[in-house]
Amino acid sequence: MAVTSMANTNAWQLLDVAEAADHTSVSVVIPARDCQETLDRLVASIMKQRYPAALVEIIVVDDGSETPLEVHEEVTCVRQEPDGTFGAGRARNTGAAEATGDVLVFLDADLLLGPDSLAKLLRWYESSPAAVVTATIGFFDVADVGAPQLDAAIEDGSVAGLVNPLATDDQVWREKTFARTHDLTVDHPDLFRIFIGAVMCVPRALHESVSGLRALGVRGIEDTEYGYRLHNAGGLFVLDRSVDLWHQGRRFFDSTAAKGAKKARADLILELMPEPSFRPDGAKARRVPMVSLVIVDGVVVNGLDRLDRKDVIRADEVSDQADARRDHEASPFVITVHRDCAVEPDAVDRLLARAIELGVGTLRAVDPEGRELLSISRRRAIGRADLIGHSPDATDIDRAGDLFGDWSLPGSGLGVVPTREEHSEVSP
Repeated sequence: MAVTSMANTNAWQLLDVAEAADHTSVSVVIPARDCQETLDRLVASIMKQRYPAALVEIIVVDDGSETPLEVHEEVTCVRQEPDGTFGAGRARNTGAAEATGDVLVFLDADLLLGPDSLAKLLRWYESSPAAVVTATIGFFDVADVGAPQLDAAIEDGSVAGLVNPLATDDQVWREKTFARTHDLTVDHPDLFRIFIGAVMCVPRALHESVSGLRALGVRGIEDTEYGYRLHNAGGLFVLDRSVDLWHQGRRFFDSTAAKGAKKARADLILELMPEPSFRPDGAKARRVPMVSLVIVDGVVVNGLDRLDRKDVIRADEVSDQADARRDHEASPFVITVHRDCAVEPDAVDRLLARAIELGVGTLRAVDPEGRELLSISRRRAIGRADLIGHSPDATDIDRAGDLFGDWSLPGSGLGVVPTREEHSEVSP
């Protein structure tokens, strides 16, 4: 067994972060539908930011409002015609396609920002190109503070004093994940659960590298699934509790609609997010596989047709279609076979179990002489290496191991054995 450097892979608290950002350009993308009053307040709060106005662009995507939305002359507004489905994911992609900023800040149209909110969100990107930032939100009823008083507070930057005494946390479900991960500072495969469309701060290059959001047309999954792919691609998830964000109104769910959406999400969760607690087994093939299998040219692997796990796809069988490539790249693990070997039916399950248990970037199965048969690498570790430019000339397998830890274990204990006798050359 061997190990190199082990990293706490989401230890954002170790970043050397400034009090506020001051030179990162940002595109604020706001999907909106039939919400002129709340949108006007949000835009007003953005335009009152202490962040340099020259670095901020605001993009509103009118997602099929019955009466077209009106915006300030300095705001870009793009009209998106409705298609009969939940259109927020499609609208966010539409806005992102218009963006020019280094960072995308996605906001719901019924939020309000404190005057330092953008500066606080963007400072993390100036500390790490892998940062993906979210924040907590206080919910309040506009009627409780009075619309004229609220508008005046936005104008003079005093919303916090007016709203905070009345605002409550209506997203207790997020706090449960924050608690068990110490505010996301302890890495876990399901950190993406807390990712919400209301506030998502993402480097534009990362957004583009994962091909944006999936336009699934179903409420309550597009942002979570997007968060899954950002996390899987190496994103460093940051929770900044100092950011002032408020929601104009309490959360409200129609129980009948919520039940319908939950049912519609169930199959999509199984198909698209191969996280262990979401997908308890791999008994059948899924749209996004758990494992991408790479076999080095000329290597022969016996037993692949008898694998117990079915959510495995060979990389050389992936089609060139964009959706197929995105699905393949969303798999969380890559197994690379380096030498002729035979795999037992439960070999992939054993490899996954040990890789997850150890939490390493790369786990190598070796023969009795210590020669590598195959390796299983975490795609999140490979993605992080890409984002921070770590060892660009090294192999993905080595980069993943270098960043998140590198272990070697006997292949016999993982269901992998060599099938060809190899002898070292002996000098006469």
